[in-house]
Amino acid sequence: MDTDFRSVANSYRRFASRETAQTPVYREWSEAVASDSRARELISSLPEPKRQPNLVFAAARLHSGEADDGGWRLDSATGDEFTAYLNEHWLAIAETARTRATQTNEPGRCAVHLTELASVTGPVALIEVGHSAGLTLIPDLYDVEYAETAGPDVGRADSRQPGSHQPDAARPGISLPVTTQSPPIRLLTSVEGQSPVTLTCRLDGIPAPERMPEIAWRGGVDLNPLTLDPASPEGAEALRWMKALVWPGHEERAARLADAARIVTGAQSAGPWVSLRGDLSERLPELIERARADSPGAHVVVIHTAVVAYLPEPARFEALMTRLQAESDAAGQQLTWLSCEGPGVLPGIAAQLAPGSVEPGEFVLARDGVPVAAVHPWGTSARRLPVKPRQDSMNHAWIEAGSRGSNPL
Repeated sequence: MDTDFRSVANSYRRFASRETAQTPVYREWSEAVASDSRARELISSLPEPKRQPNLVFAAARLHSGEADDGGWRLDSATGDEFTAYLNEHWLAIAETARTRATQTNEPGRCAVHLTELASVTGPVALIEVGHSAGLTLIPDLYDVEYAETAGPDVGRADSRQPGSHQPDAARPGISLPVTTQSPPIRLLTSVEGQSPVTLTCRLDGIPAPERMPEIAWRGGVDLNPLTLDPASPEGAEALRWMKALVWPGHEERAARLADAARIVTGAQSAGPWVSLRGDLSERLPELIERARADSPGAHVVVIHTAVVAYLPEPARFEALMTRLQAESDAAGQQLTWLSCEGPGVLPGIAAQLAPGSVEPGEFVLARDGVPVAAVHPWGTSARRLPVKPRQDSMNHAWIEAGSRGSNPL
């Protein structure tokens, strides 16, 4: 994941070459921006963090209006047409880019977190760092179809028709085989019965979860928490923004946002649900204490996906989590940390990865600072990772460096 946007030309070329294999529209737009001096000038006028391609593209699509096919009118534009549109509508696009963020709250990411979260026994107090609208704080309220295979990543969300495989006697929160075809498929059902949202995930070397976790409490911290209540103007507008963040060609992901929004709105109303606004690192310890006070005896699990890369010093967050876990252990309290970030974001985790084990564009799912799987950024696949032996002395050096505010990488 690229976080260096000082040079618009370089960052948009990197985006085109590294991250757009499944989205040729974005590749063409990125290359057009990199080659157009006026487009580069406009985008350079934004604060550096606001220059990222997916933010600018989403803002432009939002202003173009929705298309009949579920996408946006701008999605059929060529590269030259896109830069012309950018120039003509720049004031509105720039205002949206300045006031919005890439809060891609992809429900599909729940599928990969569940491969580890499901093994936590007893009541869980689930905390998400950078929870946005909370669509990944409700993994137990979706159905998930897992295909267990040794084959390659399917590379798409919903490679099969969602919900096309239903067991004869589905049990809420339990995983059951639904077909013996190759690859065999297991359906993990929502704790509330069949969900209107079905996620799909291909697993390689990882067993499908057998049950949903028992989530007793939910909380999140975000600089700008969103509400997706479709009954409110604020929620409806936030939902349009979330839809604009879904890349062209993945309209099925955008289509399920409305159902996911209704599910998360219901979960927030039912509670317990705590949403804090503010700095992630500063307010996380407070949220953990709140979870323990509200839900005594619950196993606290902290999750995050594609969030820490945007912090000024990711190593400091890694140091914070290591300290919080050490303090929890000393106090006899349970705290599990599930991270899902780019392979070079958290230095202690990066040091344990075998060379070449993570493909370009993949994230690394880690449990308590130890890598366990390479995963698709949208949660459509996960494969077991070979891991180098952990060198505690080396890891402590990173932790100490992070606590001093420097990143040795």
